[in-house]
Amino acid sequence: KLNQNYPNPFNPSTTIEFYLSNPERVLLRIFDINGKHIKTLIDNQVLQSGHHEYFLQSQKLDLSSSIYMYKIETNNWNSTTKMLLLK
Repeated sequence: KLNQNYPNPFNPSTTIEFYLSNPERVLLRIFDINGKHIKTLIDNQVLQSGHHEYFLQSQKLDLSSSIYMYKIETNNWNSTTKMLLLK
């Protein structure tokens, strides 16, 4: 399960939270509103089942005010959610 990031809108940081029911290989990426890949946050890392959080800092990625999408992919499912950065 991929939850909505919080806070949303955010500035300068936000938390992306997700749950895995089984150990999974996880890919977590950020895209701009046009679908252009911005950054891979988790790159095919095997994570244990349970609760996981990724703390995102916009300054480290040099992000400007905009709508972004974050997408999680595993072997068994994928999900995409919007987030809004306001500066």
